[in-house]
Amino acid sequence: MKRLFLYRFYLIYLLLFFFINCEKDTVTVPDELKQESEIIDTSQHSMMIHLDKTEYKKDEIAKITVTNILKKDLILGHCAFNIGFDIEKRINRKWEMPYTVTCLAIGEPFYIAQDSTLKGSIHFPIFENELDSVEGYYRLKLWLQDAQERTLIADSLRVSDPIKIVSD
Repeated sequence: MKRLFLYRFYLIYLLLFFFINCEKDTVTVPDELKQESEIIDTSQHSMMIHLDKTEYKKDEIAKITVTNILKKDLILGHCAFNIGFDIEKRINRKWEMPYTVTCLAIGEPFYIAQDSTLKGSIHFPIFENELDSVEGYYRLKLWLQDAQERTLIADSLRVSDPIKIVSD
């Protein structure tokens, strides 16, 4: 009986230790997106891709951090010495690609080993020649591939959290 009591005590102790020391990453989702009926689950990729801010001007440079939390090496395509990405805009509760990113030269991709981090910057040049208003919510979809299979990883793991683009 004493042994059973000790096992229960240690189990409770371990559970409490786990819950007290467990930190949950939080993602700030803009109020405009919270109010929509569709649920946006950003928890799957919040540790994978991080931008330095949640709001940018249309010609601003963003600092980006890509952390490989997967159990495999990754390759990140690159476009003219920059991180390769597509950009999606939130239109009528759906993510669409209204602008195409012009890639002048594709070079050697960035290699991201397991448990490592790549830091870089992204310029939003796609808005320079747009006549319509570019204001709105966007997300980046990086050109991330499994290094061994050379296939794109799941979309949910290669998109950034939503960011807001504003006019000057």
